[in-house]
Amino acid sequence: MQNLTLTNGSSALKLDEFTTFINNKDYSEDTKRTYLYGMKSYWAHGFTEVNLQNGLLYRQMLIDEGKKPKTINILVFSLNVYAKWAGLGFFIKDMRINDEPFVSNGMDLDDYHTLVDNLLRDGNYKWYVVIKLLAATGMRIGEAVQVTFGDLRRGHCSILGKGGKYREVFFSHILRETLYAYTKDKGDDEKVVPADKKYVRTCFARIKRKYGLEFSLSPHDLRRFFARQMFEATGDIVLIKGLLGHESVRTTSLYVRKTHMKAMEMYNHAQNW
Repeated sequence: MQNLTLTNGSSALKLDEFTTFINNKDYSEDTKRTYLYGMKSYWAHGFTEVNLQNGLLYRQMLIDEGKKPKTINILVFSLNVYAKWAGLGFFIKDMRINDEPFVSNGMDLDDYHTLVDNLLRDGNYKWYVVIKLLAATGMRIGEAVQVTFGDLRRGHCSILGKGGKYREVFFSHILRETLYAYTKDKGDDEKVVPADKKYVRTCFARIKRKYGLEFSLSPHDLRRFFARQMFEATGDIVLIKGLLGHESVRTTSLYVRKTHMKAMEMYNHAQNW
């Protein structure tokens, strides 16, 4: 990685030192890349010192560039992480994001059945199993790659999740019975998800193109699908928070928002006046 040395007298430190710090933390690879990208973006905007005034100016520059609030918050959070590490004593607040009440282009139950039916029809059992697993558990793809067929048969396992924390994941009787014919010959130590995260996302994109799916399809879309289906079935957002491994109910509330199509269906069903 390029060694960016800042001007003399700067309160900021070298990027390579921050890189070493980040790489030694128990963060996911995606989180590490995000923090480092955020700081490279900051310096690429012409700043030679990290301080509160420059941080606020940087945020305004991102706004003027037309960046989305979520993207701006991610980039600024990287700056906050750097400032804390360097002992600079400032913190820049997030931009307020007005959440959309419904999910655009989200996967509904009919969409899900269309997807898995297509995979079964074409004999694509490998990805059929992976998609059923993600949709039935709500795991992040980085968590799902840890699961073995032995775990699936036992009905539960402990996985290392975001932030270096372990949590229990359950595999329902329905999931195990549905997948039995496609998993009975697999070894206990064999991974259910047969590839790394990047390859899984690439294959999901190919599946979406192959079947001309109009809804969004990614491993994280299946996580959101799981949350919506569980909330519809139980109405228990605290339960879903625990199953997803979220830190706060606020985060979980974003996952259980209805899709536009579901909201319209419920509205039409309810309207009797």
